[in-house]
Amino acid sequence: MAALEKPVLKDEVVMTKALVRTAERLDFRQSDLGRMLGLSGASVSRMVHGQYELNNHRPEWDTALTLIRLYRSLSSILGGQEDLIRRWMHTPNTDLGGVPADIIRRGAAGLFTVGLYLDGIRGRI
Repeated sequence: MAALEKPVLKDEVVMTKALVRTAERLDFRQSDLGRMLGLSGASVSRMVHGQYELNNHRPEWDTALTLIRLYRSLSSILGGQEDLIRRWMHTPNTDLGGVPADIIRRGAAGLFTVGLYLDGIRGRI
């Protein structure tokens, strides 16, 4: 009897699903995600419903990867506790000069700023 083969998922499918889950866990709305990625609301809606995949040759890919890395950094710092992760995202941070979620919502520059901050903290642990 032949072993069942698992289907191989494309990188674009995996990244898109990971991004959608990450945005949900961080309490970002579809409009927030669209602003961060530079995508229309319709494209983000299709992405959430599995009808649009991120393109690994466009800037949206790097931005999505950064958001996922940010979440993973924060999760490792806070022991994967979802309630603490959400609280951190929505609490003013004096080092960052604002609420991390608001800084991230401003666009890619804010996302990269918060990501670098978390990388620095994680490096000290």
